[in-house]
Amino acid sequence: MHDETFDDRYAFVGPTRLPAAQDWTPPGRPLVLVSLGTIISRPDLFRTCVQAFADEPYHVVMSVGRGIDPADLGPLPANIEAHRHVPQPAVLAHADAFVTHTGMNSAMESLAAAVPMVAIPHTPEEQTTADRIAALGLGSTIAPADATAERLREAVRALLDDPGVRQRLRALQDDLRAAGGAPCAADAIEARLPG
Repeated sequence: MHDETFDDRYAFVGPTRLPAAQDWTPPGRPLVLVSLGTIISRPDLFRTCVQAFADEPYHVVMSVGRGIDPADLGPLPANIEAHRHVPQPAVLAHADAFVTHTGMNSAMESLAAAVPMVAIPHTPEEQTTADRIAALGLGSTIAPADATAERLREAVRALLDDPGVRQRLRALQDDLRAAGGAPCAADAIEARLPG
């Protein structure tokens, strides 16, 4: 997408940091992670997720951020838990789907873990990322205003039922690993420094 605008001054190195080792045991499988990032505070959207996934046959972990008290979401079904923060890379290592705002950090962590995304973007940058994820067949996108319980439920089911999405994600995961990360970025920067 607009690759003609990038010349040899640009180096695409993939994720520049590896997730830190963290102990986290998945509470159940399949596992769906829901996180809208640290800036957007949308209790209504988390309540919609509770409605969407309450009777589904998977476990849901919601990371609601500092601006929401998980208790304000009311009683939760046994298959859903809400926290202000979770160790996202550690949870993604076990996740089967990710409902996300598609901020760059979250999207890269999800791609590095080969987890398909249901994108609910709130900003133009997030929309661009979400559109690319959908175009590459790595997930789907729903506008915030259209994120009903039914749409969310259908989107997650579709991702879990589509083996092609997982195949494409695994191929991209291999590409990300081969891209070189932080060492490659450091080499690219040093190569451009005056001698």
